[in-house]
Amino acid sequence: MRRESFKTVNEEWSNSIPLTRTRLQPVYSVGFKQEAFTEDQLAKLSPFIGSFIARDQSFFMATYYMCFPFLTCEVKRRAAALDIAD
Repeated sequence: MRRESFKTVNEEWSNSIPLTRTRLQPVYSVGFKQEAFTEDQLAKLSPFIGSFIARDQSFFMATYYMCFPFLTCEVKRRAAALDIAD
């Protein structure tokens, strides 16, 4: 498996099944691109991640191009705090 990670900034996790009432939209997140997996691996994962083209929702997808997010960051203060976090 090639380790190709993908990062997003303030993007709503539209393909993730929400665990709470509000949909996640972390300030910064990192996960794997679909291209990080071989066709055989994607075939084995398809029952869990669904079809990103069909906009299936999954506990393992964040966006249609990021699966298995492994790092998320959130800043809860004003813009100055976000500058400090950056």
